Amino acid sequence: MRYWHPEGDTCDLPRTQFGFPTRAGVLDAARRPFKATGLSVPWYSVYGNHDNQLQGTLSVTPELEAVATGTFKLVSPPESFEAADVLVRLEGGDLSALVELAGSASVTVTADAERRIVTRADHLESHLTCGGHPSGHGYQADNRIAGVCYYAFDAAERVHAIVLDTVNPHGGWQGSLDEAQLSWLGDQLTLAADRLVVVFSHHPLETLVNDRSPSGYRRVLGGELRQLLLRHPCVVLWVNGHTHRHEMTPITDGSGRIGFWQVTTASHIDWPQQSRIIELIEADDGGVTIVCTVLDTAAPRRSHERAAAAYVQPRLGELVASLIAHHVAAKRYLVAVDAAYVRSLFAASQVSLVRQGGPAALDEIRRWKAKAWWPQALLLRSIDDRAKVPGAPTLPVARFRSVLARLAAAQAS
Repeated sequence: MRYWHPEGDTCDLPRTQFGFPTRAGVLDAARRPFKATGLSVPWYSVYGNHDNQLQGTLSVTPELEAVATGTFKLVSPPESFEAADVLVRLEGGDLSALVELAGSASVTVTADAERRIVTRADHLESHLTCGGHPSGHGYQADNRIAGVCYYAFDAAERVHAIVLDTVNPHGGWQGSLDEAQLSWLGDQLTLAADRLVVVFSHHPLETLVNDRSPSGYRRVLGGELRQLLLRHPCVVLWVNGHTHRHEMTPITDGSGRIGFWQVTTASHIDWPQQSRIIELIEADDGGVTIVCTVLDTAAPRRSHERAAAAYVQPRLGELVASLIAHHVAAKRYLVAVDAAYVRSLFAASQVSLVRQGGPAALDEIRRWKAKAWWPQALLLRSIDDRAKVPGAPTLPVARFRSVLARLAAAQAS
């Protein structure tokens, strides 16, 4: 059996192959009510196929609702059940495939209306009434009235965020849009022509292939949406998920010019259990840099100064990489030789000092001071310390561009 059974004598894969333990009472403990502490930061919701479709695939019907809330529970399919065929049909949203389960073995359970399948209206209402910041978490009263899960908001002074609903209400786990949403999106892009636009959706471009719909209704697929976004240079980034993979894809217009980047993220509930921080940095000349940082609970330990040095070395040379690699060493040196320096460190830096080895030992000080570039490493450390002071004036990036370009050219030659 594939799934872990923490109690009893069930012979399952996690216990036999991966050493999962037996723990009496785990399931009862998991069912106990608890009060969630909530988030202390603003959060916005993006509608996905698992939010109200059964197993992320089947649209809600009265028949499915009756099974979910009724008095019998299917426990095993009939002997004639062809799993592969049924799964293929269900993947396409074909509800008739469920007829194959009609002869399944079942047990009697207590009817419970709370087991109802969540609808799109339920999804909207829960966000509009749950509290937290911002109110509605992106959704507004207009969403409730129209019954749609797409919206837009200003993420920053220069950044306009557009959140799409790519779930096909007619079934199927892959995505698409309706024509009304495509028209709305075009209007949003036109209005934001002088800003940076970031698009959010559950489905990435390559999965917008679900054209399932009643006769007379058209679904908008990935190719048409891609062309619309490429016609608007204000679009710089499209963030999505669905595939549970971390991927970064340049979306081009066919000539080699990158129109925008697609950043696909992993999952908090499945594997890999990862998060991603995405930052937009706008240069003085109008250029935009997209910085992505993945947070992984199983990431190998690697100090930030060593990681930065490894990145810089092939681009700016060995000297610059060495100065960066000794960023923490310079901190430990200054703590050892200057009693006032440790008091100038921010609280987080004082805490990390313990993990980094504390004040430098005498032999370390001698070894570092023997390096010809050691005064430059101390200078870099002092510049970094000053840059951490809130509100302190800093030099623009353009001031250093020519120096960086010269170093990079020298390294390339």
